Amino acid sequence: MFETIRQLVDRQQSLLVIEHKFWDLLTVMPDVVILDATGHLRDAGPTEDVIGRQESWMKAAGLWREDPVRQWPGWDFENRPSLISLAQVTAERGRPPRPVLHEVSVEIRAGELIAVVGPNGAGKSTLLKVLAGLLKPRHGVRRLATQHPPAFGFQNPEHQFVFERVGDELANRIVGNALPPETEALLQTFGLADHVHESPYSLSQGQKRRLSVATMIAQPHEVYLLDEPTFGQDPKTQDLIMQTLVGLCRQGRAVVFATHDLDLVRQYASTVWVVQQGKILWQGPPDRLLDRPELMKAAHLVPDRESVNTEPMAHIPRFAGPERSTVLTRLNPAGKLASFFVAVGLTVFIHHLSTAVAFAGLGILLLTGFSGLGVTKAIKRLLPFSVFFGLYTWMMAAYAAVGPHTPTVSVLWYHLSYPGLIKGLILGFRMLAAVTFGLVLVSTVDMVDLVKSLSRWFRVPPKFSYGTLAGLRFFPRFEEEWRQLTEARRVRGRETRQGWMKVITYALPLLSQAVRLSERVAIAMEARGFQGPAAEDWRARTYYRVSPLTWRDGLFAVVLWGVLGVLLTIKL
Repeated sequence: MFETIRQLVDRQQSLLVIEHKFWDLLTVMPDVVILDATGHLRDAGPTEDVIGRQESWMKAAGLWREDPVRQWPGWDFENRPSLISLAQVTAERGRPPRPVLHEVSVEIRAGELIAVVGPNGAGKSTLLKVLAGLLKPRHGVRRLATQHPPAFGFQNPEHQFVFERVGDELANRIVGNALPPETEALLQTFGLADHVHESPYSLSQGQKRRLSVATMIAQPHEVYLLDEPTFGQDPKTQDLIMQTLVGLCRQGRAVVFATHDLDLVRQYASTVWVVQQGKILWQGPPDRLLDRPELMKAAHLVPDRESVNTEPMAHIPRFAGPERSTVLTRLNPAGKLASFFVAVGLTVFIHHLSTAVAFAGLGILLLTGFSGLGVTKAIKRLLPFSVFFGLYTWMMAAYAAVGPHTPTVSVLWYHLSYPGLIKGLILGFRMLAAVTFGLVLVSTVDMVDLVKSLSRWFRVPPKFSYGTLAGLRFFPRFEEEWRQLTEARRVRGRETRQGWMKVITYALPLLSQAVRLSERVAIAMEARGFQGPAAEDWRARTYYRVSPLTWRDGLFAVVLWGVLGVLLTIKL
């Protein structure tokens, strides 16, 4: 990244770079701006002049990191008690499940401060979750020899927040204005004393990170597991967090933290685990790791311009396109949307059971035979809607208005009637038909092709269609966010057992995440030139993926609507 910035500077392009680890950039950037803690301008100008004037102030403010001094003595941990161990553990994540860890064997002993390093996607976060017991191994054994379950600090601090005020969050209960002394001490230590009455979600990202770490260490545990605890911190707050963790280890606790910062590893860690492609490449003291340049290069722990980490980021949820090519998958997405939109609309005119069954049967035939899913997957996708089918049928059978002489069957306090049952079945099959048509569409289109096709062929403004695509991209993340929130509350001892309560409890963190992601998408779209005529007029854009609208799309629409029209005449 720094090399890319250097190249842009050499080409005399304008750059504004915000970075906590700025030392290597000082030799690259011609100018620098320094802000103080209150947001006021401290100094600005040519880099060499500003640094010369402000070096003393920067050191006093904790912005300047001196050469790191080793904080950890060469203790021997071999004879200390084992707290957690993994033996030949293999773990899987994602849907469908894919192996992330492969035959991992590690041990955590009392007093250790272990750094887990490796490239993105190597399996560091998964390893921490297996150690915490949040993810069960597919194979192998996890042994726990502690009184309390390990504390766990998530990569996204918002997943851990339970209360609506910072003070309550840190105390792990509602305390109002009467803060316990230990809570006040932690607020002071982590620089949060001025935010005690604020919402955790209103804090800056760095403050949220410090609050999540403080909340985790506030409760007694033998083992603390943290996923990038110093991310987004300046040197002063980095050292604050790490010194706190060192203090826990000196008390006989154990700390394991994932990081990309080798300066922190060299300064604070007693042990290093190098993770690459789900395997432990090496374990040992940090000074020995630094003496093995080939190992560090293999694990992408040093700048390496000769090779690129091409490991697929399979843990990132994506929209799944059509599973295999069929007649329906090859049709124009926008034309297919119009065809099925009309088909769903025609279900409103169903008034006979035979017609409703025929519509639903046609939808099921298309879903199982022409969508590329296969029978088994198609049935799985339909199963959740069977609940509504049964509910509609029951409600009409039990509550439909009937004449005074209509025979009924009494079950408890309900009076079931045959006409009501028929009405319920009609309603259920109508719903089933509409659902299957929708599932056929979703299963046979690629969302990117769909929105581009809507702009090109139906003249939908690109700003709307592309913005919709950007929003839809986050739907697959919903399940992952929900799971993370459940895990975080389990770790905090605040797990919600009732499913309906989770909807209420998780609403605020999910909303906060959605707002932040929406803001990023909006900024990203504008930063990439998505504004002006290119965003407003479909003719002002070029389309790198073109889905032609051909006679086959017209033929499909005519045949589908014709068959449904014939079925509407069936009155058996």
